[in-house]
Amino acid sequence: MKERAEKEYIEGLRQGSQQDFGMLYNMYADHLYGFALKLSRSSVVAEEIVQDTFLTVWQKRELVEPTYSFKAFLFTVAKNRILNLFRSSIRQFEFEDFVVHANSINLSSNSTDEKISYDEFIEIVRVAKEVLPSRQLEIFELSKE
Repeated sequence: MKERAEKEYIEGLRQGSQQDFGMLYNMYADHLYGFALKLSRSSVVAEEIVQDTFLTVWQKRELVEPTYSFKAFLFTVAKNRILNLFRSSIRQFEFEDFVVHANSINLSSNSTDEKISYDEFIEIVRVAKEVLPSRQLEIFELSKE
C-alpha cells in the first residue's frame, strides 16, 4: 500500500501539488536527516542537506519518474550535496592555508621558489576570477581578499 501511495504522491508532486510534496517530505525527511547526519557528523549540515535536497526535488519535480525508486533518487541528491560540500570545504581550506603561507613569505628574501609559487598562484586566481559572474566575483573578493 505504501508503494502505491508513494507513486500517487509522486504523480501529484509532478503536477505541482504541495500537499503531495509534503506527504513525501514527511515520509522521508527523518531518514534523509539520519543519512546526512551520519555522513556529515553535523546536525546543522544535516538539516541544510535535507532542506536543499527537498528544494531540488521541488524544483525538478517534473523530472521525477514515478516508476523509479524515489528513495534512491532522494538519497542520491543528498549524497551529491554532501560530497559537493566536502569538496568545497577542502578547496577552501587549501586556499586559506596557501594564503596564510603566502602572506608569511618575506618576498624580499632570497626564496626564489616561493616567489615563483606565489606568482603562479596569483595568476591562477586572476584567471579564475575572470570567468566568474560579476556577483560571484564580488562575493569572492569580499570574502577572500
